[in-house]
Formats: sequence, C-alpha cells, structure tokens
Amino acid sequence: EVEVLPRKVLVIYNPAEAPDLHYQDVVRFLGAPLAYLGLVPEYIPYNSTLPQYDLTGRYAGIISWINSDDIATNSAYPQWLTKQIQQQIPVAIFSRFGVAHDSGLLQTLGLKYQELEPTQSLQLMAQDTMMGFEFPVTARTHDIYPVSLNNKNSTPLVSLTTKSQAMQWHPAALTSWGGYALAPYVVEMLPAKDAGERWVINPLSFLTKALKLDEQRPIPDVTTENGRRLLMVHIDGDGFMSIAERPDRPFNGQVMLEDFFKRYQTPTTMSVIEGEVGKTGLYPELSPQLEKIARDIYALPWVELASHSYSHPFYWSKAEAAADNADDYEAYHLPIKNYLYSSEREIKGSIDYINQTLAPQNKQVKVFLWTGNCVSTPNALAQTVEAGVLNMNGGDTTITRSNNSWTR
Repeated sequence: EVEVLPRKVLVIYNPAEAPDLHYQDVVRFLGAPLAYLGLVPEYIPYNSTLPQYDLTGRYAGIISWINSDDIATNSAYPQWLTKQIQQQIPVAIFSRFGVAHDSGLLQTLGLKYQELEPTQSLQLMAQDTMMGFEFPVTARTHDIYPVSLNNKNSTPLVSLTTKSQAMQWHPAALTSWGGYALAPYVVEMLPAKDAGERWVINPLSFLTKALKLDEQRPIPDVTTENGRRLLMVHIDGDGFMSIAERPDRPFNGQVMLEDFFKRYQTPTTMSVIEGEVGKTGLYPELSPQLEKIARDIYALPWVELASHSYSHPFYWSKAEAAADNADDYEAYHLPIKNYLYSSEREIKGSIDYINQTLAPQNKQVKVFLWTGNCVSTPNALAQTVEAGVLNMNGGDTTITRSNNSWTR
C-alpha cells in the first residue's frame, strides 16, 4: 500500500512586519529548518484570502509566525484557524498568537490567559530537552505572553512559576492540535554588536512533534544525490579588479585564475560585474587586462559563465524606484558615469556583454547572480526569464564554527 505524504506547509505571517517576504522572521529563521525536514512552505499573509478548501492530504500542517498580540483579531484568520484545528490539521505557532487574549481563540487552543502583576517575578520550574538548543532558558517576565495550559492532554516545554508556586505559565508547549513556542523562548538576539540570533527552542524537534511528522518518512535532500554530498561552487564578481596583497600586486582575478581555477578543477559558476571589468565601467584604463583574465577563466572547461550585473545594484527595489533620478540612484549602485538604472541593462545587457566579449565560442552565460541585498523585483526576475538564464544568490547563510547557528 502506497501512502502519499503531503510536504507542503501553509505559513501564515504579518506582511506589515517587513517590507519584503525575504525579511520576515519566519523566512529568515525557519527557511533552513523547513528545507531540512523536507517541507515546502507556501507563504500567505494572515489578512489575505485564506484557503477555504479542505487542507487534509494537501498540507502537512500550518505554521504561524506573527509578532503582534492582537493584529489579526478582527480578520478572518482566528475563525479560519479554528476551522483547520477542528479538521485536525496540525498547527505550529511561533512568537505570538496574533489575536487578543479575550477573542476566544485561546480557549479553543486549550489555553488560559493569566495576567502577570508588574511586581511579580518568575522562576524556571521545568524545561523540556528541546529547550535551550542554542541559547539557555531563563525565567523572564519582560515580553512574556502569560498563558497556561488548560488541557491535561498537553505537554509543557517550559514551565514558569512564582516563588510560592501558586500559579504556572507555559510559554511553549505541545498540544493535541500541534504546539506553540512564544517569545522570548523562540529566538534570542545576542547582546554583542552584529552577533546575530540564536534559537532557544530546537526548531527541528518542535516542528516534528507539533506537526506530527513521521520521523521515519523519506526526506528529499537537495544537498545529496545517490547518497553522496553535493559540492556546489559559485563566485560573485565583486573585487575582481582589486589588487591582491602580494609583492607583485596582481589583480584578484589573476590570483583566482592561478591559485584556484587552474589548481582545483572543480565545476564552478563564475560571474563578473561588467561595470568593474568592461570598457564602459569604472576602470576603462584597466579593462583590457581585466577582460583578458576573465577570458582565460571562462575558457577553462570546468567553469560555467554567469553575470553579476552591470552596476551591482545594492537594493533592487530602491534602484528601480529611483531610476529616473540620478541623485537618488547613486546611493544604490556603483557610481558609473552617466548611467541610470535599467533592469534590462543590468541583466540582458551584462549577459550580452559577457557572451559577445568574454565568452569562448562554445559557451554562453547560463546564470545570473543577484547583487547587493539579492532581493529581486518582479520586473528584474522577469528579465532573467526572458534572457533564458537561471537566477540565484542571497541568504547570508555563512555557517562557521565561530557562528554555528541554525538562525543563519
């Protein structure tokens, strides 16, 4: 007997919390864990038209990440979520419930709102093993949403109490309908500047339990093929013309050619920024030397050709908005003389330049690597489709031993 396991999850978020979906907490923090678990997110704002059809068998569950207490109270979301729970669709809630505590949703979820007195201090009574994942659990009164379990079929993941132990609060729990993990017991901001965030709860364990996932289910892994890990290398063109810190002062591009491309015959996608390498860019006097290096790299059979744009837009949406104003636009691109932003020039133009000037006869550009914040606009994305190339980049997923976190 063959059973079809749904892999899609509906992810509910508040669009007012970030200017673009890429900056939403649920994307930044849960994107990698969901992929690791073999789940495919479908993002939908809480205040949009929510699906009215039966989700059973189509979705593995629902995930909500809203950072406000009552933003969704007067929307269709609370009633819709109640209906999904009644139809036994597993639900995992992060950060906040998004509705007023007296809206009726908490009662549906088997929870009781117990207001904290300003003078009350809490103690950590108990915590589950999935807590304290990357950051320790401590008793907190600031920013806590004071709810307690009102259902014996639920399992607290964090239990807080007063000194007298007369009352308990449960900011994270597994329940019959799924589970919830509320701030500040989800992700913690590290105090040091630019140190990033750390998970308080183990998102993998929590999602597996809350969404009632079969731990023995097959999981597609895009990093592996036939049991072997895949190595994928792509290089942005930034700094191709910079001078390496060596006595003979070679260009960085030359160092890459000699020390990397020729030494390691690894399939690699290599891009250049036309505005740094080409004759119409920032360094026309250096262009003949830089173009020769680029041609030598692209001639290697294990190198795939890619473009990293013409002027390296830092913020694609802002560049488009300021395209008709040179004074505004200069903040969003390399300062190429007499140039105003054009998505066609950035994408098709730079691809044509590489194909016609740098590419060997048997190769053409196959990939466009986004620049700057790497958040493309619909118009720019359409340009890559029209140009017939793949597009990728972004995420800042720099995982190192010194920054070892699932939040990256």
